[in-house]
Amino acid sequence: MEQLQTVDVTHTAEEDEGLIAHFTEITSFRDCVVEGWVTSKPVAILGKVYSAPRVLGPDANVAAVVVKLNSHNGIVKIVNGEREVEVFHTRPSEQEKTTMIILERGHHCIVLGNSSTKFVKKTQHS
Repeated sequence: MEQLQTVDVTHTAEEDEGLIAHFTEITSFRDCVVEGWVTSKPVAILGKVYSAPRVLGPDANVAAVVVKLNSHNGIVKIVNGEREVEVFHTRPSEQEKTTMIILERGHHCIVLGNSSTKFVKKTQHS
């Protein structure tokens, strides 16, 4: 089974420069930016509001996803092709923890529900 590279970034999750420092320490890649906290967009279907899935990648520029595990109810899936590599469940009742997941080539991220995520994007191709 494929193993993802993750790092606990709970204490620097609100500081984009801190997240970039963690990312650089792991990957040696410095040219990147952080896309701020995002959740899925609400969509009304037959009078009920649902959260539309947000899919990111596979993209050479998307390098990492930051997941706030104690955000609203939701799921963040890391997928390679049609295979789920790992699933992260988010709930407001969880202990405060934020994790950075390094995405390998071919991986993409699917955000379901109202999970709060940030994305680290490369500004140049490596």
